[in-house]
Amino acid sequence: MANHTRIRSRASCSSLAPSFQPWLARRDPPFRVVFTLQVAHSWANDAFLGRQGVLDGVATSAHLLPVLIHGRLDISGPLVTAWELHKRWPGSWLVVIDHEGQSGADMNTQVKRETVIICCRC
Repeated sequence: MANHTRIRSRASCSSLAPSFQPWLARRDPPFRVVFTLQVAHSWANDAFLGRQGVLDGVATSAHLLPVLIHGRLDISGPLVTAWELHKRWPGSWLVVIDHEGQSGADMNTQVKRETVIICCRC
């Protein structure tokens, strides 16, 4: 029971957005355990990306023109990380959604909008 409480707590602290619904708490217990183990394994190994994570590999992706969409209320992935990536990645766009965390209806709408914009640029 304690493990499920910790999993529920982790899922519910991903965002400060008032409308945030912890999706992981709605999944069945075996899925929550496997998901939590995978997340812990990735975190323990720096997501297998090296010390600076994705920042280490920006040079190899310089030819891509990414759109970085980040929710200001995301507390598990702070905005400063997206900002640092944006500064190091030439041609990138950073879109900050002030009232979203890791996900939400407006986040999904923004992803769709940016996808259309990218398609029109090509």
